[in-house]
Amino acid sequence: MHIAFCNNAPVKEARSLFAAGEYPEQKLWGAPELERGGHKVSYVDVSGRSPILERLSEKLRWRLGELPTERALLGLGRKMSGVDLFYAGAEQTLAGLALLRRVGLCRKPVVCVYHNPPRPLMNSVALGYDLAFALTKKAYSGLLAAGRTPNSTVLIPWGPQMGWVAYRPTGRDYLISCGKSSRDIDTLACAATQLNTPTVIYCSDGWHPREANVTPNLTLRRFSRVVSYPDVIADMAGAFAVAIPLARTDRAVALSELADAFALGKPVIVTRSDYIDFNVEDIGCGITVNVKDIDGWTRAIARLDGDRALAAEMGARGKSFAEQHWSAAIAARLIRSSLEERFDHRAAHQFIDE
Repeated sequence: MHIAFCNNAPVKEARSLFAAGEYPEQKLWGAPELERGGHKVSYVDVSGRSPILERLSEKLRWRLGELPTERALLGLGRKMSGVDLFYAGAEQTLAGLALLRRVGLCRKPVVCVYHNPPRPLMNSVALGYDLAFALTKKAYSGLLAAGRTPNSTVLIPWGPQMGWVAYRPTGRDYLISCGKSSRDIDTLACAATQLNTPTVIYCSDGWHPREANVTPNLTLRRFSRVVSYPDVIADMAGAFAVAIPLARTDRAVALSELADAFALGKPVIVTRSDYIDFNVEDIGCGITVNVKDIDGWTRAIARLDGDRALAAEMGARGKSFAEQHWSAAIAARLIRSSLEERFDHRAAHQFIDE
């Protein structure tokens, strides 16, 4: 098969960094595994932004798709009759093509990964994809509720690339929080400074801790100063535990940080969320805390900081769980087999010209 792959981030650069060992395979949503299986993958990037459509999308709370990418894919499909299907690593990237597919104006299959359940207004888009991979159980059940069938919806155990060159744990000297999306770092900073625990927090340029939380043991890493993904992982490698404080628990966030922590063999402290498919306490690899629970964070940090043997034991359990049940290799094989089963022998079609 010839597969045109895109995402809501630059995929050509990601593929080059992966080839150089500077980016883990989970960030490419099974595309390298498709290449290893003998399929041709064309990496297609967003060629520009549409400020007017972005403002309209924001006002309507409606993701209209990444139109520059879709335009590029339409051109690729017309120029390359051998392109068999379009595949995106995020549900909103090909929303427009999914709608065209549903009304019969797109003759080639459209496939995507759903990170979150579709909103009711986006059910028509959800039904336009020939195949949808669900990143979480919440996304899977939401897709079925929207009217998709289990035969065309696949839950994937997305996790880390075990053995990636950058996953080399070092010392266990501080607590770290590396996440960007929907993080409650105010609560974390308050708990950590109460204990005077050495803590590294990644944050935006505009965030500053409360005056009471400014201590020599609190180190801030501004996002604008982060050089590369391996640098972040090297920072995480020196921690005794990974903190994942969530400000919102109504969407799938923190999975990337969990994946990195598991692959590094680090225990986690994480805000309880139904959008994480496993309970780290059931696995024995971490501690869960309620939203904005400063006392809960304080107890959890003190427990792991005070018992480094327990922390190491928990980290080992997380790594074992990822190896057996939740890894990039497991997800990639499932993505490849699902695509091959449904589309490998399908003849390529052309788009209907407007």
